[in-house]
Amino acid sequence: MNYEQCINRVVDFIGKHLDDDLTLDQLSSLACFSQYHFHRLFTAYTGLSLRQYIRWLKVIEKSFLQGGTRLLPRKVLVII
Repeated sequence: MNYEQCINRVVDFIGKHLDDDLTLDQLSSLACFSQYHFHRLFTAYTGLSLRQYIRWLKVIEKSFLQGGTRLLPRKVLVII
């Protein structure tokens, strides 16, 4: 499995568990990387730190639920 596939697996997991208390330790284990390496790869791949990404995704989801956008959060991620 390459880096992109590992990060995509984590992105999918975050999308499905957005209401859970997600930790760097949990997500880096899912990607099979050290916390340090995972955080660097995730930031390089998404352009956001893990914390920023999760906050951004929650804002998008809240906006969607309030009728602010017609796109589901996962569809917005595909566009970006």
